[in-house]
Amino acid sequence: MPRPLPRQFCVEIDDREKKPLLFPEYIKLPTTSAGTAFVNVRITTKSTRMDAGDYRLQGYDYAGIERKSGQTELITNLTTNDYPRFYRALCRFATTYEQPVLLIESTPSLLLAKPYLLPSSSAKGGLIDPAFLVHRLSELTARLHLHLILAGQSRSESQRRTLGTFMVHTLIGLSFLDILGIQLDKPLEQ
Repeated sequence: MPRPLPRQFCVEIDDREKKPLLFPEYIKLPTTSAGTAFVNVRITTKSTRMDAGDYRLQGYDYAGIERKSGQTELITNLTTNDYPRFYRALCRFATTYEQPVLLIESTPSLLLAKPYLLPSSSAKGGLIDPAFLVHRLSELTARLHLHLILAGQSRSESQRRTLGTFMVHTLIGLSFLDILGIQLDKPLEQ
């Protein structure tokens, strides 16, 4: 028997997020697999210290989101002396959630656009070829079974709210696959 879909969710946000995503007060969720009927669901937020990831639904530890807010953070995490710490954090994240999502606020075009100058504090120094960055990212997502979402940058309040709306749908979808009529082992109906 499937669980009933709650009419309210609280998105927990790691208190170390400098510019967190913004979330709508309500979202519409389909009540039929054909998407012909909907119900309004209330969304609240709570800032808390999280051991792994940056966003999750309170009381539902099935899915979590680790957010990288652009190329600079990603380059630092993947190519500098910070990589071993980042890798350990991603491993902890991947084992905490059955459905871990790595959200990167960039696009393939931006990631592959040009060589990156590493921060002067990096022991490696110099330029990083974008192919290395993309390869390491692909390798990590495959090895750790992460869902990867490239979402473009969300600098304005409106963009952060739009991305927040998309991500709360993602968290609910991954946490309530059975209720929403999603079966990962079967093809989608047309």
